[in-house]
Amino acid sequence: AAAAAGAGGAGRDLSMADLLKTEVTSVGSVNPVADYKALLARTTQSLCVPASRQLMQRIDDVVDLYVGGPTGKFLAMVSALREGLLTHKEPALFNDYLRSLKDSLLAHLAQRRPFLDELQTARVLPISSADLPDSDVTPAAASDFWTVGAADAAGAPDTSQPAADDADDLMDEL
Repeated sequence: AAAAAGAGGAGRDLSMADLLKTEVTSVGSVNPVADYKALLARTTQSLCVPASRQLMQRIDDVVDLYVGGPTGKFLAMVSALREGLLTHKEPALFNDYLRSLKDSLLAHLAQRRPFLDELQTARVLPISSADLPDSDVTPAAASDFWTVGAADAAGAPDTSQPAADDADDLMDEL
């Protein structure tokens, strides 16, 4: 018991969880939000960007690989990314990523509409200058971020696969 108390701290027994606990060194796919938060909790400002980019990749993986729509993990990851980059004063990194994610979702709207809908419903917004003075996004622009133009509302064309009509038109020209 004395060895356990010495190893685990004064008056504290060493648990199985303590023995199995490993130091988080990257954002994994099993618990990406917990991994990201663990990395940010102990990182310097210079390590915030690589950890955030790893979480961005995990978000992209969920969007690219999941069939049928988002899971709770998707929204949790995007929200954690926003929170982490707000805390570490990196608004441009989050805002650029959110714009890129929105563009990707709109470009493949037929398959990715549930992801877009989830972000819109949750009102995950860019980090504005009201949140952080260093941000180049005005509060009005952040508030309007998910406002979809007429072409988008009608359903942006999905350019990932050629339309059957295009193939028919090509055959007619031959």
